[in-house]
Amino acid sequence: MTETIAKGVFRVDLTGEFDLANAHLISELVAPAFAGSTNHLVIDCGDVSFVDSTALAALVATQARAQQVGLTMALANVAPRIRRVLEIAHLDGVLQVEESVAGPPVEQLQDAQEQIARLERQVDGLGRALLNRDVIGQAKGVLMATRKLSAEEAFGLLAQISQRTNRKLTDIAAEVALTGSLPEPPRANGGR
Repeated sequence: MTETIAKGVFRVDLTGEFDLANAHLISELVAPAFAGSTNHLVIDCGDVSFVDSTALAALVATQARAQQVGLTMALANVAPRIRRVLEIAHLDGVLQVEESVAGPPVEQLQDAQEQIARLERQVDGLGRALLNRDVIGQAKGVLMATRKLSAEEAFGLLAQISQRTNRKLTDIAAEVALTGSLPEPPRANGGR
């Protein structure tokens, strides 16, 4: 069941098991919220007995879509067992949970939006860190194989070259991983 419960607040009631078999239906259920004059979407989970990862992904996708169009979204009446699933999946800080289906105060909405933006920045930073870690690991492997260095020595050499050339360590590592050799040191002015 879906309905508008207050000006600007749209509610979707979920029941039973919310899983792979029916998670795709969430986009149909919330569609009117995106088409109307809604500014807050509430997904009432009071009668939900089970959720799986597919359902959680559908909720996160719905929240992202809501955010793109300027809506806030919250889960309401979430049973303790479902809250526990959110905690285990580390979504308790991503998906806002309300005690009832009434819309939250403006301050809570702003706090939630700020938290989402902060988490998105954190995810972006972690993604870059993982990519940099892989490149550095590849460069260390090249240096360990070609120069018979330990992992610590290879990293130390990369750091030393980075400092000496005033270049980012990840840039040095990328060059080593790509070419298989250390970059040439900068030449002194006028020297050949």
